[in-house]
Amino acid sequence: MDLSSDLLSFNSFYSLDSGLTWSEATILGKINNISNLEYTGTFQWNSAADTEGIDDSENLLFKVVPFDVDSGQVDIIGFHLDNNRPPTVAIFNLNLELFQ
Repeated sequence: MDLSSDLLSFNSFYSLDSGLTWSEATILGKINNISNLEYTGTFQWNSAADTEGIDDSENLLFKVVPFDVDSGQVDIIGFHLDNNRPPTVAIFNLNLELFQ
């Protein structure tokens, strides 16, 4: 419960090198000026926009940094990111001589 009923905002970052460097995450949804009535819910990271083609089960970290009138705590989680697209094949007109 937020006793001050102030507005909450947060920033999100991801790291592909176990936290040595951080990049701002592309978030879909509201991340600024969230009222205390909207404190529960979810947000979505558009990981494909930030990490297209990356499949990483070991080095990825994600952190959320909340801020409002009261100081918050950073929360860092790790998970398996799989933005590796399956391979595709395009076959054009085949030469019929190959089949004789």
